Amino acid sequence: MTLEATPEWKRRWYLIVGSIVIMQITSSTIYMVLPLFYSTVGVSTAENGVLISIGTFAGIFSGLVAGAISNRYGRKNILILSALIYSSTYFMLVYMGHDFFSLFFSRFIAGISFYMMPVMITTMAADIFPYKDRGKAMALYGVSGGIGALIEPIITPCLSMATTTHPTSCSRASRSP
Repeated sequence: MTLEATPEWKRRWYLIVGSIVIMQITSSTIYMVLPLFYSTVGVSTAENGVLISIGTFAGIFSGLVAGAISNRYGRKNILILSALIYSSTYFMLVYMGHDFFSLFFSRFIAGISFYMMPVMITTMAADIFPYKDRGKAMALYGVSGGIGALIEPIITPCLSMATTTHPTSCSRASRSP
């Protein structure tokens, strides 16, 4: 069976690739930027470790149920909802308090929503690729993740500088020593 690139297939393919790239950028960046942010709001080194780890802990459980939820409500719906919730957790950092428990809550929600995304992406890839082309689907996942990993080091200095000096632009942040 040959893969036919219909307009619907292309839309799904672009959604998958875009989701993987964005997911890789954010997952790599948060582990560099969040500790800087936490230190600026008075979080200790030990608390910093707990805050970073709680997202992963929450994600373990959400990843286990993500497939069943997507079978009921649709993969694209869960992917988009997860991405929206994940994005909103960073607004929580701004608008909620900066005490440990507020930060803990936002990281817990971020972990739940973030870890649903890779499950949705790989499941969507398996859905759109015929059985004999599933190797291509996994290659797509790997290459798209690589693109995100390539872009991430370019973006991180801008975000890192924003947490400590509040630059007005990325170009200013990237010129800093």
